[in-house]
Amino acid sequence: MKTIKNVLFALFITTILTSCSNDEQDYSVQRFDRNITFKVIGEYSGTLTVAYGNPTSENGVTPGEILTAFPWGKNLDYNRNIKLTAAYVSGENGQPNEIIQIQVFSNGELVETEIGIADEQGRMFAGTSTIYFK
Repeated sequence: MKTIKNVLFALFITTILTSCSNDEQDYSVQRFDRNITFKVIGEYSGTLTVAYGNPTSENGVTPGEILTAFPWGKNLDYNRNIKLTAAYVSGENGQPNEIIQIQVFSNGELVETEIGIADEQGRMFAGTSTIYFK
């Protein structure tokens, strides 16, 4: 009986030790260099406006810029006091199902692509995820 208890105890300990391997996910945030380029490509017949994190001040986003032609792009160098950025594109008076693509580059390397599709009323909204800086 004592042998069975020892064997069961050994199996129990072995099970616990093997199931407690390093299964934890890495929840750290990927960080990028401060030279960011936002590009918008696609086709949209309505009026599109883009806003993005202010590169020189922590006070929110820039005033919206109206996109007049595709492709549209903006290269920005963010100050050291800025911790993050994002870009948002909104539109109205387009045609249903028109598609745009927002691309984010860090030091020339593509780090994110987001798609926007106009709804039944021709409205558009698309945004990037938050881009954190090193």
